[in-house]
Amino acid sequence: MQPVDLAGSIDEVTTSLRPLLEQKSQSLRLEVPADLPQVRADRDRVVQIMTNLLSNAHKYTLEGGAVTVRTRARDGEVQVEVSDTGVGMTADERDKLFTKFFRAQNPATQNVSGTGLGLNIVKSLVEKQGGRIWVTSEPMKGSTFIFTIPADSTTGAAATAASAADVPTPVTKGGIRILVVDDEPDIAGLIRRYLERGGYQVLVAHDARTALEMAQRERPDLMTLDVNMPDSDGFTLLEWLKGDPATAPIPVIMLSVLEDTGRGLLMGAVDYLHKPIDESTLLSHVGSIVRSQEPQVVLVADDEQDIRSLIAGHLRRAGHQVLEAADGEQALQAARAEQPPSLVLLDIRMPRLDGLGVLRALREDEATRNLPVVMMTTSRGMSASDRSAIDQLGASVLLHKPSSAEELAELIGHGLTKGAE
Repeated sequence: MQPVDLAGSIDEVTTSLRPLLEQKSQSLRLEVPADLPQVRADRDRVVQIMTNLLSNAHKYTLEGGAVTVRTRARDGEVQVEVSDTGVGMTADERDKLFTKFFRAQNPATQNVSGTGLGLNIVKSLVEKQGGRIWVTSEPMKGSTFIFTIPADSTTGAAATAASAADVPTPVTKGGIRILVVDDEPDIAGLIRRYLERGGYQVLVAHDARTALEMAQRERPDLMTLDVNMPDSDGFTLLEWLKGDPATAPIPVIMLSVLEDTGRGLLMGAVDYLHKPIDESTLLSHVGSIVRSQEPQVVLVADDEQDIRSLIAGHLRRAGHQVLEAADGEQALQAARAEQPPSLVLLDIRMPRLDGLGVLRALREDEATRNLPVVMMTTSRGMSASDRSAIDQLGASVLLHKPSSAEELAELIGHGLTKGAE
């Protein structure tokens, strides 16, 4: 609990949600007095409360409707009203509204997704900060959610300065900006808080087209991308991003409640995380990617042109620079160049010098001794001597060349991760 600039928090939330309202031609009106006092609260929880209430107002208001946020100070607290011109509720629905898993039923909004937990959580968060929450509503006349938060008891310029000094200023990591794309405001807000606590600057988009426009305009250093979105799925947005030279180099982490099939990596994503997202895992993966912002240089050595072109094409679409070699001698020459690759995909059977010969030569040369190498072969029956030699020379082994796009994506992701390390 600390002094919180409520007006600033409201502005932050409304800015992030405004594109969603514009999609349904909904107007947004703010009635926040310039002299609104600070409140004594947990800032992250205030943002979570406002995000949920505004998101609900958007979801349950039809096309062309209006949403209004009003604030006023009274009797040692600040009162916030979030009003809409939406479908409204019956008296029975109002009575059950803040209970777990309850969702109002209205044919006009039957396709609105949700768990019925959001308002129950909001009520708990408001009350834990010493406030109250209630609702007024009539069917097809809209709803108004009202909550209070205790005003900060300190007054005067000195107290304001002291309050500002109490609030830690996030240390940004070199000004690195991350665009979070998720249609669920609560989840987007959670990821945002995780990243901001990690020292990053965060932008938020709640749909694919807004995200594409922001990526083109802002050129973030990294994006997190939810697979499931209302207008276009995450894979479609990823395809748009990688198809535009302006946004193709932006690293993208896919987020999903579904298990990874390799599709995201195949289409150019650099990582895939499973929801729900753990803060330490997210920051670890983001940090690893941010530390290696420069595109990887990957050498693909294979005498079969179709295989070589397939792998090279996927790598180039992911923003990496690719060197190609049709035999072992060319591979060795490319690996020993002034600017060596950061990863080698090496076929075991090649003319002039086979893959094992290339691998031995790389390990004997101090300049390439630690170069990550992935061995590939069409043969499923690799000899024990070949396997032993590859293990001793410190290469990863792919027992057979990819038979599916998913297998190829997994290989690329694994190899690039080793190269980044």
